[in-house]
Amino acid sequence: MKISVVIPIYKKESCIKERLESCLNQDFDDFEVIAVDDGSPDRCGEICDEIAAKDSRLKVFHKENGGTSAARKYGVEHSSGEYVTFVDADDELLPGALQKLYDVMSEVQADEVIGGFIQEYGNKTVAPWNGFVDPDMLIENLLRTRNSFCVVWGILFKKDILKGCFDMPRETTGREDIPMQINLLMKNPKVYILQEPVYYYRFCPRKSYTKETDIVPAVHATVRKALQPKWDKYETLFRLYQTKHYENYLERGEKDEELDKYYAPLRALSGSKGIPIADRIVLLMPKCIGRAIVRTYRWWLRHKK
Repeated sequence: MKISVVIPIYKKESCIKERLESCLNQDFDDFEVIAVDDGSPDRCGEICDEIAAKDSRLKVFHKENGGTSAARKYGVEHSSGEYVTFVDADDELLPGALQKLYDVMSEVQADEVIGGFIQEYGNKTVAPWNGFVDPDMLIENLLRTRNSFCVVWGILFKKDILKGCFDMPRETTGREDIPMQINLLMKNPKVYILQEPVYYYRFCPRKSYTKETDIVPAVHATVRKALQPKWDKYETLFRLYQTKHYENYLERGEKDEELDKYYAPLRALSGSKGIPIADRIVLLMPKCIGRAIVRTYRWWLRHKK
């Protein structure tokens, strides 16, 4: 088997049939689709079973709910392909996606080939690089939250390199893509950028069933653990990564005493060298002023020509 397409599924009854068909309709000669029913309480599992009864390329697995990362890991463990790609149950593979990714992978012998994607409103997003790229540069972009490339979906991975990349706490569900990719990039893989869309992304608000006060510390702890082999290099960027999450918290206008306590040590580092001056000012200011700065600046970014 050449490629396994792994799809974690939870509460997508209204669209799962069409999403599976976008995978099964690929013009590739040797692939399977691994649908992981992550304890979905609706008819997702039943719909998948019905389709699998008519198409042997679809293999359906039912498991207790454990979150997206656990479902992806389970799917990889039960896959037969030499290569793996992931599709979210909201999204679709573009026609010819598997063939394009596989052709490049075969030609350049990379560990992961990253394609571009098209958003549901027609915007095309491709990375600003072409060909092989330095994994450290991609980690830096992820920590600066400037990533303009696919992080988990829209990528063809060598299956072997995924080992250990999905071992993260249940609380990271909804924010697990960046920790997963950083886990992989820390292995110093051969990464190739394909400047062609292979994936159709639909923006769907992520419904988290875990409190933000549990998600944020768990995600940060997972990223920090992954960075430890190069901590001296990435410590300041990790602080910036935390700062960007703090700014997101400010922009939302939430009042959360637990998050305030969590971010207090970070705010004490407002004088840290390497963190941009604008971010240091936000950390230094009282929350109400910091919130005004973040909202004004992000409004300007969204509306500038």
